[in-house]
Amino acid sequence: MSTYDFMVTAKKAVWGWYANHNRKPPEGWQDVFVVWQCKTLQNQKVILATPLRDKLLFEVTLNGDKGEIYLDVYEKIDKQKIMLPD
Repeated sequence: MSTYDFMVTAKKAVWGWYANHNRKPPEGWQDVFVVWQCKTLQNQKVILATPLRDKLLFEVTLNGDKGEIYLDVYEKIDKQKIMLPD
């Protein structure tokens, strides 16, 4: 699977996740944006987010050996400021 095809599949999977979980999705799958992306050999991983204020991050992984794609969903729980030492 090409990187472009993986990105489109990942964005559509995130958009579909909202519908499958009775949540209001972004306007379209094109509104899902890439935070981080990596491709190593036949495997790919992308971290995605949406413009919605729901504090969710999505991790989509392509296991090239098995021909499988996994979707993990993360919710921001807390934010703390850590002071650097002088």
